[in-house]
Amino acid sequence: MNEKVLVTGGSGFIGSRLIKKLVDLDYQVTAILRKTSKREHLPLDDIDVVEIDLLDYHGILDYFTLHRFDYVIHTAGITKALKKEDYYIHNTKITKHLIDALLKISWKPQKFIFISSQASHGTYKALQRPIKITDIQNPLTTYGKSKLLAERYIEEHYHNPFVIIKPTSVYGPRDKDFLIVMKLISKGFEGYIGTEPQKLSFIYVDDLVNAIISTIALPYTGEFLLSDGKKYIDEDLGRYIKKALGKKTIKIRVPIAIAYIAAFFSDLLARIIGKPTAFNLEKMKELKAKNWLCDPTPFFETFHFIPCYDLQKGIKETVEWYKENGWL
Repeated sequence: MNEKVLVTGGSGFIGSRLIKKLVDLDYQVTAILRKTSKREHLPLDDIDVVEIDLLDYHGILDYFTLHRFDYVIHTAGITKALKKEDYYIHNTKITKHLIDALLKISWKPQKFIFISSQASHGTYKALQRPIKITDIQNPLTTYGKSKLLAERYIEEHYHNPFVIIKPTSVYGPRDKDFLIVMKLISKGFEGYIGTEPQKLSFIYVDDLVNAIISTIALPYTGEFLLSDGKKYIDEDLGRYIKKALGKKTIKIRVPIAIAYIAAFFSDLLARIIGKPTAFNLEKMKELKAKNWLCDPTPFFETFHFIPCYDLQKGIKETVEWYKENGWL
């Protein structure tokens, strides 16, 4: 195939698996990494690596002036931070730098692909049906708002082919956020927030990777929500983890007020140790929302995409990987 693909965030949970798949499909892959990025999950013998700080606009511009690519896939960003402004720096600002650099140079990729998040779309308290791509966006968190601003910058300034993918909760081997839940269940505890079940969507990381690649293969553009197309509640996640682990648990539903107190102390601990945590006051805004179902039908129909994994199958493979690699 030999088309050239540039991937940002190549050392991340999604980016590293995407790069491996692209290499398997014979794309020529270049990964933009920081000097401090971990590289043990990358096929380093089969890709080019360039060390550029995405906050350095002139560094990006200089690199794009000398190198051209058929596709640019932007997966870099952060999902948790100690300070709210960090979300805007590492999600919004770096996207702006990439777009500004692409607008400045003489060549343009066949397509710019941005991996955003369903968090940018948000949800509404009274909404009972799955969230649609045509719904007015209502992000609940600073993370979601920073992703939304990145999306809007692309839409308003980049008048070349682009695709914005907004995946729901992504899970799979090497993900550390779902690992926290699995470790609790492995110890016999199954906890949920709020007195009523939360409606949820999920997508397995390999399905997300295949979905991204499907946007390369077909000429269509636009923005899309993405999940495995199934409807779940929070207890489905616990049920499938218990089944995969062969565990019985004590099930607890924590009142919202108590969860907020726990999130406050989690934030306090994060500031003390200087490291952001997955459970915090920002995350509580999403955890207390009752409906995170989304409608991926437009993506499925546009790119002829069918997920290979539902939650049960994906959790089973994830748990097996954690066990084999000593994470559980």
